[in-house]
Amino acid sequence: MYVGQLIVKGYRSLKDVSIRFRPGINVLVGKNNAGKTNIIRAIDLVLGEKWPTYVEVEDRDFYCSSDGSSVDRFLIAVRLEREGFNEELIPPETRALVSDLRDAPSWDNFDELEHG
Repeated sequence: MYVGQLIVKGYRSLKDVSIRFRPGINVLVGKNNAGKTNIIRAIDLVLGEKWPTYVEVEDRDFYCSSDGSSVDRFLIAVRLEREGFNEELIPPETRALVSDLRDAPSWDNFDELEHG
């Protein structure tokens, strides 16, 4: 099993990001302060060792633009892809996880998260 896709909206420096990963090693490359660490933090928030996560959300966790305007919610969605895992060990409802401060989206419409 591997992370196949990450969608982040309004989290830290990530206003609207969608990344597709491939099986194996994936490398994040970019300038300093480009958001590489925040991508890892977003994945860790959803899939990290503290699940269910009871992390206190702070003001700095919400996206703030250069003009000072900020958002009041964020979305982090991770799609897990299967490649060589025993489906009996992982029930369908836990193959995709979401951390959102409003109603959770339907996983049947995962692609809508990316464009909606």
